[in-house]
Amino acid sequence: MLLKKKPKTLLDLLRPDPTSVARQSQEKQVENQKSAKLRQFVLDQSVWFRSFSKNSPPWSLGKVVQVLGPLTYLVKADGRTYKRHVDHILDGEVVQSQPNPESDVDDDDDSFSLGPVEVVPEPEVHPRYPVRQRRPPDFYRPQN
Repeated sequence: MLLKKKPKTLLDLLRPDPTSVARQSQEKQVENQKSAKLRQFVLDQSVWFRSFSKNSPPWSLGKVVQVLGPLTYLVKADGRTYKRHVDHILDGEVVQSQPNPESDVDDDDDSFSLGPVEVVPEPEVHPRYPVRQRRPPDFYRPQN
C-alpha cells in the first residue's frame, strides 16, 4: 500500500493479470514492427497498382493523385481514379524505363518494362496415374 503496487502472491502465478499479458504482447509487436518496411508514396509518384477488373491486366501503371490516409491512396491511370490500399501498390521507380528507338513517340510517354526476362525451362511432367487405353464400346464400333 505504501508504494501503490499490488504484491505478488502464489495466486498471481496461477492467474496472471490480463493487462500485463496484453502489455507484454504489445511491446513485442512494437519491437517486431521496427524491422518492417514502411511503404509511403508521395503525390505525382509513378506506381504500379493492382487492378481487379476482369478485362484489364492485373497490374497497371499510374500516378498517386491524393493521399487519403496513412495506408490509402488515390491513383490515377487511363483517365480514371482508383482508391487503393498500400498492399496493392508497388513503387513504379523499381521498374526501369526502356524507350523504344523505333517509335516516333515523344520521351514523355510512360512506357515502362519489367526489364530482362529470365527464361526458365519447364520441368518434365510425369503423369500421376497410368494412362489407360480408351476405346469405344462394342455397340459403337462398325460391324464388319
